[in-house]
Amino acid sequence: MEGRVHVRRAPDAHSGQVVLGHARDEGLERAAGAAELYQITAFAPDFAQALNLSYPNPAEISKTYTIPISASLKDATEITITIGLVSAQVIYHYRRG
Repeated sequence: MEGRVHVRRAPDAHSGQVVLGHARDEGLERAAGAAELYQITAFAPDFAQALNLSYPNPAEISKTYTIPISASLKDATEITITIGLVSAQVIYHYRRG
């Protein structure tokens, strides 16, 4: 399974976007009838979402979430976004340009 994450600026100045997704490795074999459940999570100030994944279907899935930037963070130069998959976490530093 390959996790995919894209963080991008939204068209307006009051939000950002994160795209969570995955693609199944076609060479990966599982026992017949074995199902596995996963989540890719995204956390930011005033934001928490999870994309539920079920192996083996679908083979590919993604979803775009809008991250609101609250009034208290309007002047922040950096906002952290934490992405989690299984037992790993990555922290992105979203910097406004």
